[in-house]
Amino acid sequence: MNTIVCLETGCGKTMIAVLLIRSLSHLFRKPEKGICVFLAPTVSLCEQQAEVIERYTDLYVGTYVGGTSTMDVHWWTTHLQKQEVFVMTPAILLDNLRHRFFNPDHVELLIFDECHHCAKGHPYANIMSEFYHKPEAKCPRILGMTASPIVGKGKTWSGPQAFKESFDCLETMLRSKIITFADEELTSFLPSSDMKIKEYLPDTKGKHRTTDIDNRFENLTREFGLPEERQAVNKIYNTLNYCLFELGLFSARKAAEIMLAGCDGKGRDAEAAFLRRVLNILEEKAILDGTADDQIRAISSKVQLLLDVLDEYKSAQDLRCIVFVERVIAAKVLTLLLNSRPYVRAQCVASHRNKLKGLTLATQRNSLEDFRAGKANVIVATNVAEEGLDIQSCSLVIRFNMPKTERSSIQSRGRARKQGSDYVILMESGNLNEEKLLHAILEGEKLMHGQLHSVQDTYEHQLFYLQKDAYHVESTGAVVNIDSSVSLLHQYCSTLG
Repeated sequence: MNTIVCLETGCGKTMIAVLLIRSLSHLFRKPEKGICVFLAPTVSLCEQQAEVIERYTDLYVGTYVGGTSTMDVHWWTTHLQKQEVFVMTPAILLDNLRHRFFNPDHVELLIFDECHHCAKGHPYANIMSEFYHKPEAKCPRILGMTASPIVGKGKTWSGPQAFKESFDCLETMLRSKIITFADEELTSFLPSSDMKIKEYLPDTKGKHRTTDIDNRFENLTREFGLPEERQAVNKIYNTLNYCLFELGLFSARKAAEIMLAGCDGKGRDAEAAFLRRVLNILEEKAILDGTADDQIRAISSKVQLLLDVLDEYKSAQDLRCIVFVERVIAAKVLTLLLNSRPYVRAQCVASHRNKLKGLTLATQRNSLEDFRAGKANVIVATNVAEEGLDIQSCSLVIRFNMPKTERSSIQSRGRARKQGSDYVILMESGNLNEEKLLHAILEGEKLMHGQLHSVQDTYEHQLFYLQKDAYHVESTGAVVNIDSSVSLLHQYCSTLG
């Protein structure tokens, strides 16, 4: 039976996958035509899981992430002749199947890591619905893995029926059955973290000053009249507005400097001009307030609380902490600020697609390796680090921003892998909305686990297959439909001189 393994972080889901790969290896060990495909939603997860599979099997493992412009049929034919396990991001497999670089019938074992992403529109869902939900399709053996089987981007859920519908959707899409275990069977073996709530007071004293600066920024945007200039400048203004009110004056200055560095030499003259004017306003205000050389007076109470919480753990042996934030700019700014503490060696992990300077895939890979090795002891990260990253020595997770969903809460808390670790949430004192949200998330987690354990042994779902208008190439089996047509046009245009 195809299976979705739903277990808490640290229970060994990856090792279950490894054992299954070893058990079925006779189906794809050369000279067999079959292959095993292991899918993970991010580059870092692909690299991490490929390393584990290579370590615990004697199979030939290839890792495939990033651009596919050079991966034509001849390139893939060469790799199909020598590799037995293909670890890749789902978009690459979907592209391969549509171009018929891979024969869908040759995939003997298909593994979906973080399979809760299998929602409509995601490559996970498209792989299944386009190639393995057809009545005549040969379906591979499927293993899904997740700690939170809540399909899609997630939300706070209203009750048991909502969770059941989500579980049914996931089982249907993956043609699999969710399997979990009673908590008491694993409790004695699991590292667990203690949840702590830390409250900060609203910034009432500096609100007038911050609002005045924000008004000056807003007036400044009106000086940029061209539509494309106004759109770009307004985006920067919204980022600065967030930094001012959430992080404080010092952080807004640093944010402007970071964004300006990303504009230089890239044909973004209007943005650069706006940021230089912004920095003049901030420098002028800092001198008037006497905070030009006093960053402590120019940070928000929330940032101050973050510093205070880290100070509580500075004497901890082998401190390893992940700070989760909502925005990339916050990750960059807070990394700079935290490094002002003598015991902190902080690095930033955020989406490498962001335009900010220094956020390349290579630098983030190095940051995670430094964190694992202890060269860095604090990672400031966006939600790209919530899922799957296996850092056994992580002893402290701080949510600078509240988790918005049960899934986000479960995934981020799961990064605290060391026994006796802490999971700290920063909350604004007296903020009823945040209190209600946290209560809803915690209750939702209980409901989710309760519903999981009440799942019946029977499995009966109708396959989700929608016939899409498509063009088939009879000679190769390649297919193009409305979902793949845009990317195919982009791929073609990139080859033009």
